[in-house]
Amino acid sequence: MGFWTPDGSTATADDTGTVHHIGPRRLWDTIEELHALFPTAPERDECGITVTAERQRGWWRSEDGPGWDLPEMAFA
Repeated sequence: MGFWTPDGSTATADDTGTVHHIGPRRLWDTIEELHALFPTAPERDECGITVTAERQRGWWRSEDGPGWDLPEMAFA
């Protein structure tokens, strides 16, 4: 299993449960934080995204509740 982001970070887990990180971020740490935050799968209507000129943020249950900043996307 593997996860990757546009900044070049990757996290892969093998069948023994060993996780390998490459790049500037420790993605598996983020996955573990999200797993602790969501004891069950969140419902679609519990999640949202707020986009302003300053930032993009995904959130759960309320705009000022638990959430995370989303990477900026460049459009050509």
